[in-house]
Amino acid sequence: MRKRNVIVLLFVFSLFLTASKGHSCTSFCLVDMQRPIVGKNYDWSIENGLAIVNKRGVQKTAAQYGAIEFGKPIKWKSKFGSITFNQFGRELPMGGINEAGLVVEVLMLTETVYPKPDSRPSISALQWVQYQLDNFSTIQKVIESDAHVRILQTFSSPGLHYFVCDRDGNSAIIEFLNGGFIYYTDENMPVKVLTNSTYEHGIRSWNHQKHRKSNQYAGARRFVHTGELLDKYGDGKPADPVDYAFNVLAIVSQGSFTKWSIVYDIKNLAIYFRTYSNQKIRHIALQHFDFSCKSPVLVLNINNDLSGDVTDSFFEYTQEDNRLLVENIFRSISLNDMIRQEILGKAVTYPDENICVN
Repeated sequence: MRKRNVIVLLFVFSLFLTASKGHSCTSFCLVDMQRPIVGKNYDWSIENGLAIVNKRGVQKTAAQYGAIEFGKPIKWKSKFGSITFNQFGRELPMGGINEAGLVVEVLMLTETVYPKPDSRPSISALQWVQYQLDNFSTIQKVIESDAHVRILQTFSSPGLHYFVCDRDGNSAIIEFLNGGFIYYTDENMPVKVLTNSTYEHGIRSWNHQKHRKSNQYAGARRFVHTGELLDKYGDGKPADPVDYAFNVLAIVSQGSFTKWSIVYDIKNLAIYFRTYSNQKIRHIALQHFDFSCKSPVLVLNINNDLSGDVTDSFFEYTQEDNRLLVENIFRSISLNDMIRQEILGKAVTYPDENICVN
């Protein structure tokens, strides 16, 4: 193995250690009168982030940096616009929703083992989220896409699994275990919750009501607790489902590690969120954005001192916004300076390589 690949492997390992100390996210779907609501706590040591308006009609080639064995990158043209929450740079979201009502969220999973190289074109584990939001409107299409694209390990993802929900309230969990593609849908997904244990482990804990007080099984404990809270929805006086979702996220919060709490009202194409440094709930209305790639890309610093409707607070994106976002992440990770600059430079400039063809 070349020396540079060894260094990148060490980078992956260092990020894994950093993330595993506080990356204990929780996600769920609550369906109220055919109105699906998705909640997500993003738990980590870093709070910075941008909400980014991604455009339809953009020709893209998967980013090639920070991977051990990339292979042939997949190419596509975005069919849907979306709004995503990004921390590792534009085009590498931690989650988001597209204009068709598809939500994709990521959570860390240490057991993840991505597939070995094969004939499929490849994409990194975070850009996989953007690929799904760019292309599909239903969980079935997301599942079917595995036949056409191979997900791979990169510097930005020590191991992830995914919570997906569409406008019809259908949910799916997607995991990569022992190099295989594993998924659960409503038929074999009795609890619409995901934490940082495998879904199989979460369901075993749910069925046996174990691990409720053991820190060793914190992910399973949150899985069971969140599932119970969802079961209680509707008891007594009906609560607003968005408010209830925020209450659930507050109950299973990991204190100062919970940096973002996000609620997606899929039917109404609205996003609600709060951050650790700004606990005021803000909301974004997707229908008010122009997703044509001929219009400027817009972004919002999610930690700005704002409240209420922040749809009009987005501003025009510049490469400098992306640079500041990516540099903040890199300051938290130990890495050889030469490799740091190479990967950072590519992460910053990559979005400008994509072309509007609409």
